[in-house]
Amino acid sequence: MIKSIIKLSVYGAKWGCVIFVMMGIFVDIMSGGGLTSIDNFTANAIGAMAVGAGFSVGSLTYKIDSLVLWLKILINMLIGFVIFFPVAFSLDWISTESPLGIIIFVVIVIIGFIAFTFGDYLINGRDAEAINKIIKERESD
Repeated sequence: MIKSIIKLSVYGAKWGCVIFVMMGIFVDIMSGGGLTSIDNFTANAIGAMAVGAGFSVGSLTYKIDSLVLWLKILINMLIGFVIFFPVAFSLDWISTESPLGIIIFVVIVIIGFIAFTFGDYLINGRDAEAINKIIKERESD
């Protein structure tokens, strides 16, 4: 179990870095190329890695056969958000000046999580079907 947690944490941290860079590129493009520095780059990068690790470690719920898929996704999302929101508020990723701004940001994050999870499920589901097909073919030989 510890090995799985470490492996998933590293996997998630990698995705956190990718998303952090993609967001930096997006902000740079939207600001007309004026992004020359990110305030507290190190803290933001570490925060992105921690969030990625949090969402990835939450995926351990998918190994629990007794849970239905929607509950696994919900638990994974809740575990990720337990990490995400404290990090996001402490690093000012979410502006607390406007309740509407908070709601919009949360909705965007939830939609992003669902899109990422759905895409990952489609990719891994296809791979799992191919592996299961190979296993069934070998068992029948």
